[in-house]
Amino acid sequence: DGLSDLCLILSNIYGLLIIGGCLLQFITITFAFSYCYYNIFQRPVSTFGWFLWTLLRIYEAIRKSFSAHINTKQAYYTQEWLNRLLIHAPNELVKEKLRVFQLQLEHRQLKITALD
Repeated sequence: DGLSDLCLILSNIYGLLIIGGCLLQFITITFAFSYCYYNIFQRPVSTFGWFLWTLLRIYEAIRKSFSAHINTKQAYYTQEWLNRLLIHAPNELVKEKLRVFQLQLEHRQLKITALD
């Protein structure tokens, strides 16, 4: 339950900040592409620098989204591994603790979304 509470608190605190950061990054990328489009012949060196900076920002956005996707899959994989460990646990005390942890995960599913 402590892990679920911590995930809920973090999601509530940082959800709006994550959306704001992604929106700011999108606006920056759009501005940089429009700058590159309109100034390619007037200022080629400056435009090349802006283009490289835009590619870096796109890489950061892709890395953030990929990282968020991996983190959401970890809760599912944890549930699968708990089932496997529960089947092969040699000790009854370990089995009981794994069952309690599994019931806690099933009771309060971990969801990592932007505003939830």
